Amino acid sequence: MEVRLIGFEGIAEYMRVSIGFWVRERIDPAALPELIVHSCPPIWKDYDEVEEERPSSYPGRFEVKDWLVFGAIESGRLIGGAVVALRPVDYELSPGAQEAAVLVDIRVDAEFRGQRVGHALLAACISAAKEAGCRELWVETQDTNVPACRFYLNEGFELASVTLNAYEGFSDEAKVVLRMSLP
Repeated sequence: MEVRLIGFEGIAEYMRVSIGFWVRERIDPAALPELIVHSCPPIWKDYDEVEEERPSSYPGRFEVKDWLVFGAIESGRLIGGAVVALRPVDYELSPGAQEAAVLVDIRVDAEFRGQRVGHALLAACISAAKEAGCRELWVETQDTNVPACRFYLNEGFELASVTLNAYEGFSDEAKVVLRMSLP
């Protein structure tokens, strides 16, 4: 597998990699950073179902000149991708510091999840952020995305904040914001 820059020119192919997943458990937000998980009725979650959340909408919503789009390629096939914003000025998760980067999107084809594709994509984002002089990497997820919370905590992110009832239309979901210092 190879991870390389594909840019927003490759966003149509990037969007063919589903970010959807089944939610069957949730994290107790009050217990974070400890991961206390509870079963819940299964629901399908796909961030791309909300048009303004799709990576293809980013260039129309944000100043993306310092945003990078990476693709994970296996045997000529795009199997995952990540979007990292270097020193974003207009992305709401940005802590405002010019030394920060934000992991805006990361996705791995369901067939390849659990095979360290996400790790390789994150490593590329971290490397690019360090090269750009960023001192921190931030990411947002939800209490409904237990695999993502586990992934980020295992990769060295620390809990920055939890906001209950953070999303209009998804009033019971908590926003989980994590940060990583980049030495």
